[in-house]
Amino acid sequence: MSSKIGKGQTGAPASRTLDRITHKISKYMTYSISNIFNQTLRIFTVAGFVAVWLLYGMVGECIADRSPLGRQVKTIVLDPGHGGDDHGAKGPGGTLEKRVNLALAGTIASTCGDKYNIVLTRHKDNRLDLPDRTAVANHHRADLFISLHTGGSFRHSTEGMHVYYFEEPKGSMPEYPLDTDRPVPWDRLQDRHGSDGRKLAFQVHRALKERINPAMDQIQGLPLAVLRGAAMPAILVEIGTITNPSEERALKSAAFLSATAEAICAGIGNYFE
Repeated sequence: MSSKIGKGQTGAPASRTLDRITHKISKYMTYSISNIFNQTLRIFTVAGFVAVWLLYGMVGECIADRSPLGRQVKTIVLDPGHGGDDHGAKGPGGTLEKRVNLALAGTIASTCGDKYNIVLTRHKDNRLDLPDRTAVANHHRADLFISLHTGGSFRHSTEGMHVYYFEEPKGSMPEYPLDTDRPVPWDRLQDRHGSDGRKLAFQVHRALKERINPAMDQIQGLPLAVLRGAAMPAILVEIGTITNPSEERALKSAAFLSATAEAICAGIGNYFE
């Protein structure tokens, strides 16, 4: 299930209204134009009126998907990791990763939802299989896929933020020709977007480091299953280590989530520039 911030749809009443207006025009609407010889020229304008009506509708569709400057609005799919009976990591104080992930996704949507079309893979506490998460992004033809998580460790001293992009270990997969018109297998979709995924990861990492954690130095390419099936640049962000007592307290703070959301939005903006 996904929740999209976007435009509404025109329903059947508009179509019925158009039929009624067209019928009235064809029956009654004329223009009387008197020339210098007092002759009257009657012009029926049904076709012209309908054409203008349809054109207005198409223009409205285009405007709804564009910014005030006429640029195409980007679609970003946010994936709050885990959910349902999959709690993710658990902090020493009982904080569940799945709840932090969902709260962060909502905060990001509120922070930069006026700039982008934001789609969530889940907007409540429900479980999603990994292929279903990227399927949401592919269905919406998203420009970016960002999976949101916290880190976890058996050692409570482990700390920090991490940003990952998709990368297969060298030599682990045979090369797949990307310059053909053949359909790309699901498990090789990221082959076309790996370099852009690295650029996105770098920009988000830099923004988080500048705004949240100056000591942050973890950015890495891994063959993460949740990113594998995304047909667009994709990254996974761990915004802290929930098993660290100090970071667990921060992750429960609305102020921390807001600052983190602003940093991630800044990284996204830098990527698109």
